[in-house]
Amino acid sequence: MIISNIDNKDMEFVLPEYEYSNDEQYVLFGTGEVAESYYKQLVTRISSDRIAFFIDSMSDKKEIFGKKILKPFEVKNVNQYKYILCTFTSAVGMAEALIKLGVKDKNIIRSSKYTIDSFNEYEVKGKHICIYPPVDTQEKYRELENMFSAYICQSLALRVDVETTIPETKSHILRRVDQYDELSKYDLVLVWNKKNLTDEKIKGLHNAFCIDCRFFQCIDIKILTLLNYKLSDKNMIQTLEVRSKDNFKKLIGKNYKKGYLFGNGPSMTKGGEIVSKRKEDSYKIVCNAAVQNKNFMEMLCPDVYVLSDYYFIDTDNIGLLKEILDYVKNNDIMLCIPKTWIPLYVEAYGADENKLIGFSEDRTELSFPTKEQLSVYSKAHNVITRYGIPIASALCDEIYIAGCDGTKISKEEKLEWKHSQKDQKEEEENITVAKQEILNHYAFMEELLTYGESKGKKYFSFVESYIPALSSRRCRE
Repeated sequence: MIISNIDNKDMEFVLPEYEYSNDEQYVLFGTGEVAESYYKQLVTRISSDRIAFFIDSMSDKKEIFGKKILKPFEVKNVNQYKYILCTFTSAVGMAEALIKLGVKDKNIIRSSKYTIDSFNEYEVKGKHICIYPPVDTQEKYRELENMFSAYICQSLALRVDVETTIPETKSHILRRVDQYDELSKYDLVLVWNKKNLTDEKIKGLHNAFCIDCRFFQCIDIKILTLLNYKLSDKNMIQTLEVRSKDNFKKLIGKNYKKGYLFGNGPSMTKGGEIVSKRKEDSYKIVCNAAVQNKNFMEMLCPDVYVLSDYYFIDTDNIGLLKEILDYVKNNDIMLCIPKTWIPLYVEAYGADENKLIGFSEDRTELSFPTKEQLSVYSKAHNVITRYGIPIASALCDEIYIAGCDGTKISKEEKLEWKHSQKDQKEEEENITVAKQEILNHYAFMEELLTYGESKGKKYFSFVESYIPALSSRRCRE
């Protein structure tokens, strides 16, 4: 990523546009940093007692800001509230969950328009783009140029206007202009500084989106990669999607009854040693940076590699990405990735389309991919639960898991602190957030495995793990 990530602590996420009033009661759906930012903004507009409670399907916390945290199913008289979706990536799934509870759509307040969900739905009709606000330094100009060259294929031939007064410099990507056209006439306005989202020129524009990573982590990569996909040749996209389905059918055609799925935890190597001694036909699925453990890869000879984290399209990690693509090219293995990455992987990095399987991430309910529909559930944010387990479950009925060691978490755990009280408080807040994310991951894995078992799948952990969903399914080596 060209624009480096910045600590999101105390960031103000833009509150969804709505006429907030003390005549209504509000419920915040979510308990993470977006929810906290929304709450702090809301209490400057309405009385805090008009915020009834928070809801979160996986949080183990009982309250936040003195407000109760309920599970969605615990809410009574659901339509007496307005529900604010506190997310930048999972609004569709959240809305579907509320509607299933009987909440009317008019009572759901969607997240800010400057989100990945909003850009997913936005139709980019042409290739005339504006980068806003004007650029006044050579450094920023080059930064933006490098970002576009990293995530937008040159074959798209975009017209990207940048208003600037810096000395003349040549660029094959950006087009210098003395003054922008009327912003509403551009096919897309990309705002590189989140502070300018409140500019009168930007407020209310349907075609404006933010690519400032300080606004939301990796939003620059996500928006530009998705833009590259949206503007790619439709016939090429259709061909690549057909090829993906054909490649997935080849995997299914192996008809193995058993699969081994590996995370990148310490037990990965032990698991690989166990599997390598078993002379049996089985699917062997690895993920993320597994390629860097060369002894493990040589010992295991995997036939499926899965990636879903934007880390693996971030240009800061281009060396690792090329190492993965070289391994895929030279071995009998399929690479499973988000389908929106495929045009960039093929054109920019020379990936072999005959070894790529692209998945959409638009399912709003638990499900597994099929030959006809290569898609995964949008709720999961970990490669094992988002891609690994669903793909393994689509391929076979008996899945053995290793390398997902987890972390031992105790509610009684105390911190030994030897630094300032101010630093201690900040560190404890960071640990609390990290702990909750881990617990959410654990809870969703249990939900996912239970769902798979209801469909006749069997899951086993053949090494030790702190993840409850796996430790409870421990089998003998």
